Amino acid sequence: MASVQAAGIESAFVDLTPTGVNLYANGSPMLTMDWDADSIQSLGAVLGIAGIDNADTLVKVLPLLSNMSLGVAMTFPGAGDSPTLIGKAPDAVASLAANQAAAAQVLGELGVPPFATGLLGSLGPLTIRYDAGGTATLEGLGMLAGFLPADALSGLNLPADQLTQVKELGIQALNVVTQPEGLAFTLNGNALPLIRWDSGQMQNLVELGLDGGALTALTGADAESLDALHQLGKYAPILQTTPLNITVVFPE
Repeated sequence: MASVQAAGIESAFVDLTPTGVNLYANGSPMLTMDWDADSIQSLGAVLGIAGIDNADTLVKVLPLLSNMSLGVAMTFPGAGDSPTLIGKAPDAVASLAANQAAAAQVLGELGVPPFATGLLGSLGPLTIRYDAGGTATLEGLGMLAGFLPADALSGLNLPADQLTQVKELGIQALNVVTQPEGLAFTLNGNALPLIRWDSGQMQNLVELGLDGGALTALTGADAESLDALHQLGKYAPILQTTPLNITVVFPE
């Protein structure tokens, strides 16, 4: 609660509809997922693969969400009598400019020179392929491969125990496609709900949801379990401004 108040968060709102779910803080969208009957069923399968607590129950409940509408509002000290639950949509042009500037900064931190960043948008489909030893190779970079440090892919390599876990979970391939409206995932050929980012969700997720503590207040998740979202938020500007199609293939 202290972090929520320190961040100036006065309200949080969960808006569940048959086509998806929206999480808001102070009227700003933090997380938006679009789904249909097929993708929400695939989401249930992923929760089972990931070993989420009570996954069996969630698998049964999730399909019911495509027929539900529900709104849950939370107010915090200082909210006043009429807190904003859903605010105005941000300016699209200003958001694009901010994302482009942030993407250039992140790429610079990764050692990619400014003149090479333009090549990202012209890339075709990329494939990260793991061999039986967990070593990753990246296919499809073309000219951009020459600008990467020699050890650029070492961070992608998987230790033997993680590779074994992936195999035990039955994960064969993961595909990620960036679109103007959001991030699309496919696991083993099955489409998952679309994670939207076209209304400032990624920035709000980090500033209000993670750093501000609103997401913990809404879900009860601890900081360690939300670390993956922090990483996604860090690289989100690159994903939002670059059309990418990346497939990760694991050994059988």
